[in-house]
Amino acid sequence: MPHIIEEKGIAILIDKLTKGGHKAERMSGTFDLKVDGIFAEVKTKGKSLKNLDFISLTEKQFKAAGQAPFDIYLVCGLNNEEAEIYKISSKALLDKRARTVVSYEFDRTVLVDALEVVK
Repeated sequence: MPHIIEEKGIAILIDKLTKGGHKAERMSGTFDLKVDGIFAEVKTKGKSLKNLDFISLTEKQFKAAGQAPFDIYLVCGLNNEEAEIYKISSKALLDKRARTVVSYEFDRTVLVDALEVVK
């Protein structure tokens, strides 16, 4: 489920695309949208493109990029007056070298019985 900033970016993108004559529909699952029949992932950043740190794909999205093309929309500058919107194809992105970062997450429910209060 997207976070608040991502939802804002998706809403801005859908508005811009539909005003530009494109068909944009929400999706659930691996991708956020389908734009003119093409699956699309939306990455939203508060910073402008010139101050962008990185974007990331989930393992599922990364694998999907190698199987079938989709578009990645980058909505930047949400902290500014006007958002900047860019698009890159998954194929073009895969031509770039990615840095692999692995994380292991533990939900509170599995932590509760192992935690101790610090006094």
